[in-house]
Amino acid sequence: MRPDPIDVIVIGAGPAGALSATLLARQGVSVLLVERRAFPRHKVCGGCLNARALSALERAGLAPRVRALGAMPVRALRLHQRGRIAAIDLPPGLAVSRYALDASLAAAAVDAGCRLLTETVAHVEPEDGSPQDNGWRHVLLQRAGDSAVTARARSVIVADGLGHRSLRDCPSFESRGPASSRVGVGGEAGRGIVGVEPGAITMAMARHGYAGAVEVEGGRVNIAAAVDASFLRDAGGPARAIQTIFQDAGVAVNGPLDAVDWLGTPPLTRRLVRPAARRVFVLGDAAGYVEPFTGEGMAWALAGAEAVVPFAKRAMESNGRGLEEAWTRALANSIGRDQRRCRILASCLRHPALVAVFMTLLRRRPGLAAPVLAHFSPRIHPTPERTA
Repeated sequence: MRPDPIDVIVIGAGPAGALSATLLARQGVSVLLVERRAFPRHKVCGGCLNARALSALERAGLAPRVRALGAMPVRALRLHQRGRIAAIDLPPGLAVSRYALDASLAAAAVDAGCRLLTETVAHVEPEDGSPQDNGWRHVLLQRAGDSAVTARARSVIVADGLGHRSLRDCPSFESRGPASSRVGVGGEAGRGIVGVEPGAITMAMARHGYAGAVEVEGGRVNIAAAVDASFLRDAGGPARAIQTIFQDAGVAVNGPLDAVDWLGTPPLTRRLVRPAARRVFVLGDAAGYVEPFTGEGMAWALAGAEAVVPFAKRAMESNGRGLEEAWTRALANSIGRDQRRCRILASCLRHPALVAVFMTLLRRRPGLAAPVLAHFSPRIHPTPERTA
């Protein structure tokens, strides 16, 4: 039996999906938020909310909720390479596990009036799949233990991560990425396993990748890394690969990392050629991502969540003509420049000699980090352009 039509279906209940669902529901929009896994669940992520991310949560009134989780203040970045250390002061941020953060933001969406479906796989049907239903998009929902149903919505927001699995049947959403892209690896270690300082992100840089560690709620240490796939394979798995990166950089590892429940990602650097098509808007990691050295991932996700709200509402009210191009431009204006800079930075980090020179200069003149720190400043995000 087909469920009742809904205004907006949001696929993926991470920060991007949960915030966009919350903001829409507060404006009286009926929202169905769909998540493939059950909450709480772990994700590969640095776990850092920088000043831009916190600014977005403050605007939504959600920052107190995140602080109540026991999120740890972050005020510094400590770079390690071959025993060299350079410290950079950061605008105030927070470190919190995705295990706690995502569950809290999803609960906020429910409090705002969203309906949440967990353990449900969603697939967006192709643009021409139901021509008789002009003005609607169809999404196939398969919940564990139940029969598949097709839901109808005036607009669909896709925020289901790097693999954007919900779009696999939509050929218009072509994904591209360099063959040399590194993969992501992450997990949580016990208190004291990795030598981190409270209030600081520890970043270890090595030839085959880099790994960050930061203390989160409960004193546990969140670890996230970008590594060459071949190095990960040759090292015999994530534990040895990450331990090697830390030790090569001079970061203390006070116990084996084999007990960590490691998770992985597809190649990190990739993008969609078109992040929109006929009332479907893609944001967050699903729209495009770059190796996350600067910790910008969640800031990009939350910026996209804020920016997409007026687009989703316009798609409900009109035929949506012109909104695809407008969303592509808005997304590029919101995060495109930062992602290009991060791509350049990630390329530089593949050259140890260049990193060594940078580290030496940075220790002598910390002000050289100012261009990087500019990425952590709050920004105003665009609203949709008026189109015919």
